Amino acid sequence: MYRSRRGILLCAVIAITLAGCGPSIVGLAPGWNGGATEKPLEARVVIDSDDYEIVRVLVHFARHNWPGVAPARSIEAVPDSGDAKLFRHQIADPENFRRSYRVFFQWELQFTDSGGGPGALRRATGPLQSFRIGCSEADVSAALARDQALIASAFSFANPHVRLSASIPPPPHGFVSFIAMGETYIGPLNPVTPDPAVVGTPHLLFYEPLGNEASAGGALDVVVPAPPYRLIGWAHVATYVPDLPPSVGCLPAERWFVHEAGFHLLNGGFTATPPAEAVLGAGVATAPDNPVANVFWHPRLWDFHVWLVPGSTQPATGIFNPSGRPTTGQSFLPGDFFFPALSP
Repeated sequence: MYRSRRGILLCAVIAITLAGCGPSIVGLAPGWNGGATEKPLEARVVIDSDDYEIVRVLVHFARHNWPGVAPARSIEAVPDSGDAKLFRHQIADPENFRRSYRVFFQWELQFTDSGGGPGALRRATGPLQSFRIGCSEADVSAALARDQALIASAFSFANPHVRLSASIPPPPHGFVSFIAMGETYIGPLNPVTPDPAVVGTPHLLFYEPLGNEASAGGALDVVVPAPPYRLIGWAHVATYVPDLPPSVGCLPAERWFVHEAGFHLLNGGFTATPPAEAVLGAGVATAPDNPVANVFWHPRLWDFHVWLVPGSTQPATGIFNPSGRPTTGQSFLPGDFFFPALSP
């Protein structure tokens, strides 16, 4: 009797387990490159029984960041002509999915029990997956390390006020230092009407003043340097195209942000002139009248800041130096730099 009951229990567990498995869907790893004109997403439905019927297969996907299923793009995929369990969606705008962009995707299978009537629709979802177009995460790390190795070796000098201050255009804030950004100098590439961004060649360079700096905001702050200096970071810059962060080698595209349009003032400060827009970053600012007191105006620009991390071959990225250095100086206002709202 004991053996009989155990056998019955074992059969029940097996039956429940099998019933709970059901169909599943597995996303296949895309092998996209940046310039391909075709960029498909593919998944395979796993059904080991004739007890189920596929109703439809959906793929939810987004660029740069995962906003959740509801805000993501959602498309019904089509079965392969030669394989009814292989489903594919061809991206309709492949030019907007560029090299170094990160793509998130999640598959959803909708099915019924064979012969099931209305209300019998069931769902199975695959895991959230992601990949970077044309680059692995190791490629990203290598690109940032190469960027640092080339730039730090060429520009780690203590006297940028001598070696770089005669640049055309001139230093955009004079000798004014900003908290967590330092003094800004022009690099080999033009940042105003931007030369194409290149890994290892900066548009701008950021230095921390280590000498006695003139009082922040004072009359001498903009014209008196404070050597010696220490290189703390640099910037890559690109012409602003809304909703399309630049694709530069394997630099991570989601780390590009916007430097707002505005005036660089004679006192080294900055006054933003954002356009009227319903979605942050959707517009392209046009030049207002230039008052006499202002030096020059620039439109919105894509900006990518890189920061040295002491003792590491891997730099940090972001608007401001994560170390907070320099800890004194003037401050930018909220909105002078920002990550724009991007469509999925």
